[in-house]
Amino acid sequence: TMGYPVKQTSVYNLIRQILLLHSDNGGKKHFRARYVLPLLQNPYIRKCSPGAAALEKDLRTQNRLYPEYSELQQDELLSLLFSPVKTPYELGELLLKLFSLLSQAIDRTDEPIRDGDDPINETSHANNKSSEAGDERDKEKIQSQEDDNNAVYLPLFQEALFKSYTQVQRLNALLKKDLLEINLQTYKKLLLQILDLSVPFSGEPLKGLQIMGLLETRCLDFKNILMLSVNEGQLPKNRAENSFIPYNLRRAFNLSGPEHQDAISAYYFFRALQRAGNITLVYNSSSEGLSRGEMSRYMLQLMIESGQPVELLHLSSQIKALESSPILISKTPALMQQLYDMYDHTAPNPGSNKHYLSPSMLNTYLDCSLKYYFQYILKLKKEEELSEQMDPLCFGTIFHEAAQYLYVALILKKNGLRHSHQDILASMDNIRTFNRALEIQDSSADRLNGRIEAADLKDLQTNTAYLESIVNHFMAREFFRLKSGQSLPAFNGEQLIQRKLLTQFLKLLLKLDQNYAPFELLGLETRTEEYLDIDLAENKTIKIRIGGIIDRLDKKDHSLRICDYKTGGMAEEASFDNSLFKSDQKRSGHIFQTFLYAGIIKNKYPDAMVKPELLYIHQAAKSDYSSDIVVKYSDKAEAKAKNKMIVNDFGELKDTFEDELLKVIRELFDPQQAFCQTMQLERCKYCDFNKICRRS
Repeated sequence: TMGYPVKQTSVYNLIRQILLLHSDNGGKKHFRARYVLPLLQNPYIRKCSPGAAALEKDLRTQNRLYPEYSELQQDELLSLLFSPVKTPYELGELLLKLFSLLSQAIDRTDEPIRDGDDPINETSHANNKSSEAGDERDKEKIQSQEDDNNAVYLPLFQEALFKSYTQVQRLNALLKKDLLEINLQTYKKLLLQILDLSVPFSGEPLKGLQIMGLLETRCLDFKNILMLSVNEGQLPKNRAENSFIPYNLRRAFNLSGPEHQDAISAYYFFRALQRAGNITLVYNSSSEGLSRGEMSRYMLQLMIESGQPVELLHLSSQIKALESSPILISKTPALMQQLYDMYDHTAPNPGSNKHYLSPSMLNTYLDCSLKYYFQYILKLKKEEELSEQMDPLCFGTIFHEAAQYLYVALILKKNGLRHSHQDILASMDNIRTFNRALEIQDSSADRLNGRIEAADLKDLQTNTAYLESIVNHFMAREFFRLKSGQSLPAFNGEQLIQRKLLTQFLKLLLKLDQNYAPFELLGLETRTEEYLDIDLAENKTIKIRIGGIIDRLDKKDHSLRICDYKTGGMAEEASFDNSLFKSDQKRSGHIFQTFLYAGIIKNKYPDAMVKPELLYIHQAAKSDYSSDIVVKYSDKAEAKAKNKMIVNDFGELKDTFEDELLKVIRELFDPQQAFCQTMQLERCKYCDFNKICRRS
């Protein structure tokens, strides 16, 4: 009566994954990655298919949500696994062929395939001989343990595979004779119910520990007994009455009832203990969920009526969560040299490109310097996740590229240049050349006229089909990661809503620009940067590069406008003199970013007024919306409204901003300032590294 459930083996898990894959397909030309990836991770598939691991990595890296059949059929096993089926009989035949391949693989290796198996990565050996000898001893010990485990698990998994094969074969025989007419969904549910079996335990009765159920103890005597789960509700079991005959009628006519079943359980229990010399009964006193944590009535009966000495022991483990200690990363000479090699243009570092400090890097450093260390120095990355839900970063990328496409197309058309879909994409790929042509002020043949009139945008705003086609293209490229020639899959409900939102945001952008027009476009996705000479301690001077990419740069009258699109977050006021650079306070990273760009542009065009703006496009539909940036100088003023100022010319704030910026950069290169955790714990909620810090 004791056995290992087939449902708990990776054989069953594999069958379930295959059934989900094919029953959900519905005649499409592709599979869904949510069903493909678990199959490629299955230990059986990894053992039998050399290309499964690489294929899974490619799908994750390329974010292939709907891979086509040809992409997946890379070897014999994968070609079988990802062959489309139309009928339950074809699916059954696929399973039978797969079982044969798996059986051959197990016979060849003589190793069981357990959940969690994965190819072992080879490690490098130490140079000294003693270390190599220690590694060899460890390998021999591990191999010996694996051989012992194989001798135990191999028969179990072979039996699970055989039982599954037998059940699928029987079901297919009925389908072949047309005795059963079902669809793929019904076949999936029926087969999973049929596989609710167990693999019986087998062993040598006269050797080792014997594990058995209560019914198997009949007519046997034992010297030592260890009985587990002797809880009320388990012994005797709580049984539901599966009968149409009411309980009172059963009692009246002396039919079998719960009392009869309890009496049988009591007989088996006390009979097993009859001639035992050493009895250990264990019950769980934890009252969690439906368990009340009570010992069985039979244990109480023994304690009261048996007259035998009973020792009652209470075993418990006190589990305490370890208190997380602060993490500090000291800036050692080696770490400082790494910083110089990354950013200092005066430091010798042949053969490698110097990085520039972007607003994202500086924002990360100000928010949490330890996160900066993990992300930009150690270059730790979160594992790629494949999801059918569009994350905010991808949503923002699609909006930025769609907006760029609109204005590139408009400029090409106004200048009488070819503006087909491919021409527009080619200009976007070579956006630096496009922007340089916009910046030319003379009548050169290479100059592009970037003047935008309100009439140019009116027709675009009302052309919903055109805007949707642009969104479709960039969703295919950025979200679905489709290759050239692949058709766009049917959108689910959430994706339809996201497409509509993106289209509406483009309309809002065009409406705002209609109201702002006329203006002259000077750059789209413009890379801007400058060099700074930083004086450090001990008379050391470094030369670093700061910069980033401005979403849009345009000009109206004598004012240059830096427009930064945001598809998330809330518009905030900046307390300029105490919060933009303080890591221990709530700060606006968006304003910091646009101010950094504004400072670079102001240095490039010192005579022009430079106005930074943040366009929170998801809030732009409000009647009182404004993209102006508001700063305030003090929280303690008597009338705060008088201390607020709309930033129309960054020149008024430039000197103060640059002084504070230099302080931050000097702190980054200060050996005495360790990389440490932020004290603002709300920032840790969505941090990729919160598990390292134990702040998840």
